[in-house]
Amino acid sequence: MAQDYYTILTNAGLAYEAQQKAQNKPITLTTMAFGDGNGAVYNPDPTATALRREVHRQPINALLQDPNNPNWLVCEGWLADDVGGWTIREVGIYTDTGVLYAICKYPESIKPMLASGSGKQFYVRTIFQTSNAASVTLLVDNSVVMAPRAYVIDYVRDELAKLDSKQSVRAATTGPIVLTGLGPVDDVALAAGDRVLVKDQAAGAENGIYVAGAGAWARAADANSAAKLTSGAVIPVESGTLNADTLWMLKTDGAIVLGTTLLAFQWVGGQNAPDQAAGDSSRKIANTAFVTSALAVLSGYPKVYSILALPTSNVGPIVVAEVAEVWVWAASQYFTGYRSPLCGRPLDGHTVTPLASEVDAVGGTLSKTAYAGLWGYAQENGLVVTSGAWTAGMHKFVDLGGDSFRCPDLRNQFRRYTGTDKDTGNERTLASNQLDAFKSHAHEGVNNGGPFGGTAPFSFAVGQGATGPTGGTETRGVNVAYHPRLHA
Repeated sequence: MAQDYYTILTNAGLAYEAQQKAQNKPITLTTMAFGDGNGAVYNPDPTATALRREVHRQPINALLQDPNNPNWLVCEGWLADDVGGWTIREVGIYTDTGVLYAICKYPESIKPMLASGSGKQFYVRTIFQTSNAASVTLLVDNSVVMAPRAYVIDYVRDELAKLDSKQSVRAATTGPIVLTGLGPVDDVALAAGDRVLVKDQAAGAENGIYVAGAGAWARAADANSAAKLTSGAVIPVESGTLNADTLWMLKTDGAIVLGTTLLAFQWVGGQNAPDQAAGDSSRKIANTAFVTSALAVLSGYPKVYSILALPTSNVGPIVVAEVAEVWVWAASQYFTGYRSPLCGRPLDGHTVTPLASEVDAVGGTLSKTAYAGLWGYAQENGLVVTSGAWTAGMHKFVDLGGDSFRCPDLRNQFRRYTGTDKDTGNERTLASNQLDAFKSHAHEGVNNGGPFGGTAPFSFAVGQGATGPTGGTETRGVNVAYHPRLHA
């Protein structure tokens, strides 16, 4: 059945097209003309070079390629309500050189003018076929062209789709999926038309924003081209067990070719930060689960405390920062609390003033409260004596009553370990002191010149070639001096 209304390319238009192709130039369309057919309907043919009677001419409003037929072009014109007073029966499309490129037989349509008492905005749309649609361009002055509502809607939608802030998705994947059907994603039961952020495919080029359907999924309209999906695009997620109320950003840099470029999305906000791998020391955000897991690993190690702020209850072994030691909880009839296992040990003080873990062992007075651990040590080991029994040089303490006790005075002493040797009839005991002594001995001389011969003790006066008595008040070995201290 022959069509009553149609649009055809003119012979002049075909010649213009061939010329432009030969010169590798685009086919440029600029103007839309409207005619009344000289008062009657007729059938335009390719030989036409002009409309039978043109009544109005204006720039083309829009020139679009049909999405379903690539060789079809849609030419649109929008007639304002102050243009008219005639009946449209023919439409012409002109090139930038004034050639009638295509002519259209149009259904008779009255276009009144506002002054006649009836205002009518009129939308004229013609469709024509060309073998080289990709080469056809529209040359138009946007400042004088009126845009139809459909064009504005499409244009605004297309521009919004290019923004990095994307429309939210119903759910986001948590692992690779098959991009077909309506299976659950992140525990969300999908419905046809739901938007889904696909971010975990084994083939990264498959990642992107999709619209779910019973069949194969298609990329969403706002993310189906390189112009619409660029680095920095941000996608909110509405639902899901892991990804609800989160934000994800496309971090792939550079030019993107959908289906070829590997697309990578990263979490940038929301309540559910992704889990990081154990041992990850990167600058990624750690969620509470990761922190809790890391703390669990550390929980087996002693916590660090200051010697000035020790725990008042048993929390297990602790590290005391000032002394870099592990202290343990002690509980006896004399002391309960944290102290060093080395408490009470004599130390060689190598600093002018005692360290935080030391006290001078010079017979000074200390507070039982401030040094409860040391006072407890002294009592636990039977090292407390009366003032009358205490002397300098012994590792003994004295209870001075109230909150005070005296420390040992270990100045001028060498250390000697206890044992079974007997010195002056007494075995050494822990913390006892001992005065200096010189092992008893005798020197003998040989007298070969005497009347009787043999040996006998003798001495010579100093100055006659003999050795006389010399030295200090005690016998001592080579030594170096340190401050006497106790570990507190």
